Parts: sequence; C-alpha cells; structure tokens
Amino acid sequence: MSETLTTTLQRLVREGVITDFEMPPGPSPLALHVIVTAPVITNTRRPDYDREIVERVRRRVAREIEPFRGDPDRDVLVSVRGLR
Repeated sequence: MSETLTTTLQRLVREGVITDFEMPPGPSPLALHVIVTAPVITNTRRPDYDREIVERVRRRVAREIEPFRGDPDRDVLVSVRGLR
C-alpha cells in the first residue's frame, strides 16, 4: 500500500517527530506547504531555543513529503510551530 500525504504526516505524528499538522486551504502551484507542530522551542528569544533541532524537524518532514509535491518545479515548504 502506498502512502498518501496525510498518512505520511500521520505516521510522523505516531513516530513523535511532529505532534500535529495542517495544510493551508487551496492548492498552490508554487509550493506544497505544510504547517507542523513539533515538540521543540521555536521562539528564538528563549534561551532553550535550538535552531539545529528545529531545522532537523523541518528537513525530516520536507524529505518525507517531497514525493507528494507533484511538479518537480514546485517547492516544498514546511513551517514549524513549537512550544512557546
């Protein structure tokens, strides 16, 4: 059985990589955009912010959803929301 975009994101939730996800309404011809929530600190003003951890989540999700972008010229955009 091949995965869909939604089942791929649900798998990442089960694996603990992210805790939730959403996709902005309406398709974009320029980018596949996914907004994920992850157990990370994304506020750069907090002393416990770790850019590498946030980027690791972003790269992992982007790599997993890349096959669903459709057009090779279409970008993959992953926005990460985290703990306050």
